[in-house]
Amino acid sequence: MTAGVIPAPSSSLGIKLFSCTLFFKANSLTNSTTTNYLRPPITEAVIEVRVNHTLKEENVNKIVKKLQSIYPNKSTVNNLSINITPQPEGGDQLNVNSRPEDYHLVSDDQINIAIVSSNSLAVSQLAPYQGWEAIHKNFVEAWKIWKRVSSSHPISRIGVRYINRIDIPLQDEKKIDLEEYLTFNPQVPILSDLPMVVYLMQITQPIDSLWSVNITSKGIQSPLVNNLSLLLDVDVFRTKDIPLSDEGLWEAINEARSIKNDIFDKCITQKTKELFY
Repeated sequence: MTAGVIPAPSSSLGIKLFSCTLFFKANSLTNSTTTNYLRPPITEAVIEVRVNHTLKEENVNKIVKKLQSIYPNKSTVNNLSINITPQPEGGDQLNVNSRPEDYHLVSDDQINIAIVSSNSLAVSQLAPYQGWEAIHKNFVEAWKIWKRVSSSHPISRIGVRYINRIDIPLQDEKKIDLEEYLTFNPQVPILSDLPMVVYLMQITQPIDSLWSVNITSKGIQSPLVNNLSLLLDVDVFRTKDIPLSDEGLWEAINEARSIKNDIFDKCITQKTKELFY
């Protein structure tokens, strides 16, 4: 088997999970230069803040109502968790726990989204990507609404997440070599001469004493004819020493975005970058 080679996806696919370690040095990220792409592969950009407090339902509803002037289309998502605990006498105990609903608010153009829960606020932007300034402005507006309704509480997590879909044109052989497009690849044992059908990699790594990153990569069905798509999901987050002031928060969020950009560039090859020009 040729590691890192996947053929065009079929209608019936299995999933294999691989893990690997990807090292990033904080100083190299800070000193690198971000590339501006003509056609960035971004399908969704997200800014999220979580607080170390659970808001009352009435306050959540107030926030939702005020945000609906910007995001008028509302839906709710129920949060359920199921735990199965083996019992000493035999059998299993099933525990179902529910948390307050999340509210998904969507703009009329279906591009901008706000997600409100009892302890978090997220703003996302779907393709076509309108730029960092646009999503940052949307989050600042939403956060001001949140703070007008809720008292100030310590922030437990901030994150900037970008989900990218890399569309790769297929040649006559109808397969690609991952090493030509990504700088990290699953290492698999030689099981046969057949190429890998599906891959999924998930990586979590500290960047420095404050920042960490979750990276997910997998092959997905492409919406384009004669293409194979790779998903590259980069989530940069911080859970300690988060600034209390809004000015400090904006600075930290901008820093997360810069780190995310550098990590994305380090995850892809020059051949991949040429797809975005």
